[in-house]
Amino acid sequence: MMNLITLFLSLCIIVINISIVHCNLSEMNKALCDLGASTNLIDLAYGINGNSGDDWKCIDDEPVTLPCSWTASLSRCDVVNTTVSGLTLGEYGVTGTIPASLCAWTELEHFIMTVTSIESSIPTCFGNLSGMLEVVLTSNPLLTGTFPIEIFDIENISFVRASGLNVTGTIPDTMWTMTELYYLELNDMPKMSPSTIPDVITGLAKLENFNIIEIPMYGSIPPSFISQTQNTLEEFYLDSLNITGSIPTSIGDIQTLKIFNLYRMNYMSGSIPTSLYTLSQLTSFQLWYNPNITCTLPTDYTQINKLALLFLRDTPLLQGSIHTSIGSLTNLYGLFILDSPLVTGTIPTELLSLTGMLYIQFDNTPMITGSIPSCIYLMSQLLILSFNATKMTGTIPSTVGYLQDLEFFRAQLSDFTGSIPANVYNMTSLLGLQFSDLEYLDG
Repeated sequence: MMNLITLFLSLCIIVINISIVHCNLSEMNKALCDLGASTNLIDLAYGINGNSGDDWKCIDDEPVTLPCSWTASLSRCDVVNTTVSGLTLGEYGVTGTIPASLCAWTELEHFIMTVTSIESSIPTCFGNLSGMLEVVLTSNPLLTGTFPIEIFDIENISFVRASGLNVTGTIPDTMWTMTELYYLELNDMPKMSPSTIPDVITGLAKLENFNIIEIPMYGSIPPSFISQTQNTLEEFYLDSLNITGSIPTSIGDIQTLKIFNLYRMNYMSGSIPTSLYTLSQLTSFQLWYNPNITCTLPTDYTQINKLALLFLRDTPLLQGSIHTSIGSLTNLYGLFILDSPLVTGTIPTELLSLTGMLYIQFDNTPMITGSIPSCIYLMSQLLILSFNATKMTGTIPSTVGYLQDLEFFRAQLSDFTGSIPANVYNMTSLLGLQFSDLEYLDG
């Protein structure tokens, strides 16, 4: 009777005959066996299964059972369930260290490590894993050493996500030359050394998601970034970087763009290009605490009629008014204009046609005038309605009390008069009610 390793090899030969895929089971087996020995995965498998089983157990670097049947952490096995192409560590409370033998597992394509307590460094030899397609390293605060920048040298890697790490190192220039990368997220790695965006971007032609958040990155966004990504980019998200300069006016060439977010970009300046308002796929436009960036509100929303979220906060150079064409945004669920002293005008009645709205918030906008329309009840799904520190006038209409899903209603430091309608007190969904200048009626 053939032993287990002979069975593995036999099945591997079958895979070669069918899909012409190289299969090195000895590399895989040793890496998995070493990983089981250097972590608590055996104990975790016992706790998840409710019985001991033989998950992650090995004898002489040979698994006792087929690895693809193991609990907690293995993913992406081939069709005959003999070889593993993906490894997922996390969310079960994995502890221990990462063995260097993992780097000899040349067939590994997907490495995901999230929410672990592993206390070791990522082996620098990761760059030798030429078949790697996906690397995810998120919320692993006990990881030490240098970020494995060698992954940016892997020719075919397409997905890189790293966040919540206390590792050191510098983002290499090779990241900007990658040809297969479609998802890039680097987030909350404050110990990284400063890196600079190259003056000319030559790669990233397949990039769809670009999220760079809270890492020491300098330079500016060159026009070549736009030209390289204009056929694929869907999400552009920058937060708390040291980048200077402005957004290239050619951003309107990225017809695929769906999400544009700038958060806490203290050193960027210039204007948000109005060409952004011509992007028909745009669903989210967010600016938050960008003290030196000028932005004018759209004067025509019809070209961005897929917009679902407009969130503009702490951008003191924001100006303009809410145009009546906002009524064309049938997908809009959130309208936030906050801490924007230069925004003027009234809340257009056309907004009332957007019955799917969940959030309307105009706070610290002292040039906003007008009154709350009595037809506000048409927006029956509202959760937040807030007009703090505006120049709005008139009384609070009793129809506010018909908003049975409303959780927060605020109108402090504005010029409203009269009393709070009595039926407001009967709103069982309310979690917060804030008024400072109106007479409170007994409920």
